[in-house]
Amino acid sequence: MKRQIVLGLLITLAAAAQAETYTFRNGENDYLGTDDAYIRGSTPTVKNGAGTVVYVRSDNIHGLFKFDLAEFKGLSEPITSAKLTLTDFSGNSGSNKVVMYRLLKPWVEADVTYNEYASGLAWETPGAAGATDRGPALSTNYFLLAGGGQVKFDVPLPMALVQDWIDNPSNNYGVIFTTANSATTALFPSEGTAALTNRPMLTIEAVPKATETFTFRNGVNGYAGTDDLYIRQTSSNTAFGASNPTVIYIRNNTVLNDHIHGLFRFDLSALANKRISRVAEATVTLFDDSTDAVQTNRVDMFRVLKPWVEAQTTYNEYATGSAWELPGAFGATDRGPFLRQVGLRVGTHTNFNISLPTYVVEDWIANPSSNNGFLMDSMDSSTVLLRTSEDTAPHKRPQLTLKVVRLPPLGTMIGVK
Repeated sequence: MKRQIVLGLLITLAAAAQAETYTFRNGENDYLGTDDAYIRGSTPTVKNGAGTVVYVRSDNIHGLFKFDLAEFKGLSEPITSAKLTLTDFSGNSGSNKVVMYRLLKPWVEADVTYNEYASGLAWETPGAAGATDRGPALSTNYFLLAGGGQVKFDVPLPMALVQDWIDNPSNNYGVIFTTANSATTALFPSEGTAALTNRPMLTIEAVPKATETFTFRNGVNGYAGTDDLYIRQTSSNTAFGASNPTVIYIRNNTVLNDHIHGLFRFDLSALANKRISRVAEATVTLFDDSTDAVQTNRVDMFRVLKPWVEAQTTYNEYATGSAWELPGAFGATDRGPFLRQVGLRVGTHTNFNISLPTYVVEDWIANPSSNNGFLMDSMDSSTVLLRTSEDTAPHKRPQLTLKVVRLPPLGTMIGVK
């Protein structure tokens, strides 16, 4: 520990911060940012992005992997290590010499083929072999196949590559694996496998940036600024927020034509005078109390654009006498562009965390009148049952946690070398 006096200001220089480990794997926490697929020369127009395996083999079968890291931008100092963990279940024996390249085209998981990286858009050379399709070889890795059972491979990733993915999300098209060996490498994909630990995982080590943390949860430290409710298609004129319910439902039952959305808003006006430079991280914590079997419910999140009133909002109106552009807040003036999709593990009876785009929260702080919160729109029929800000148990109430970088107080001079 070192202390230094600078123009009357006492500065304490603490020991260097320690690196932390960050992991990204579909279905863990709320992350759903992995895309993977394989492309095959013998079936050059077949789309293999929705399958239950990613193959890599010498007869022009290549595996593609990509991890969305946009939300990690600005959270850490330059990373110190990165690796990709893959699990093989082929049952083959032998050693496959697998070469990894950086991909340069914006391939689409559901549409990529040996001939095209997206529908109607051809690779420069089939198999993503052109100079504008892939960069130079990044590394050569030897996948030792187990001859039965499963085996995990840790593939080191160049730090500069992953840092560029973080700093410039529009450059992140992931990597492609090729091999000249005939033994089949069969890798678990990011979907379709019950065991989450078998799915592809990206691990990053980095020192987090210095931030200050603020939390917002009704009833804690005098805060009372959370509004939450649900709106229901089959009860389109009922204001479910009026009676201060303790549960919020989210579901999409297409059979019964019953769409149920959840709306949440946190008053952040207390941060107006905190001289916040930027929001480094924004996390919403929600408690699931569903009685459905444990499973993942895909939920799309949107920014709400109308000034809804908790005690008055219904499926038809955002306030008494003021209709949504389209019932259910489906109109372009009701909800903003798609923010992200999250995987909510229903039936877990525990808290889970959801990351919010930091630019949205920064706008809520800078422009309080724009803060109409967010809407959660389910893609699946399992019931998400969330506890509200009125719940009798404080730890089950929604909480917003912000990690922010603040400017120095006005008039302060910092001159530590």
